[in-house]
Amino acid sequence: MAVTADQLMQQVVGAIGALEKLPAKEREIKPSKVFAENYNNLLALAKEAMPEIDSRRWPPSAGVTQPAMGPSSSELRFTEIHAFLAQIQAILGEGVTYGY
Repeated sequence: MAVTADQLMQQVVGAIGALEKLPAKEREIKPSKVFAENYNNLLALAKEAMPEIDSRRWPPSAGVTQPAMGPSSSELRFTEIHAFLAQIQAILGEGVTYGY
């Protein structure tokens, strides 16, 4: 069964809300690989829910870097992911049927 904009909207809103609670200094940090993968999954699900949307409107996925030492991390900062989630929210809003 395909996912719908209605099903995803609360997840996106929740993720945006969580990022807005980060202190300003932490917003410039690049999140973990797990966080980046979660964002990428949410982006993929949104694209699946809204296949009619022009591909140029979607924000980019979060690449992951593996440094020579230390844990893998996103190539995007929390600030960038926050902005991209807001874009996803706007696109999903076009397909929401429950009156969000």
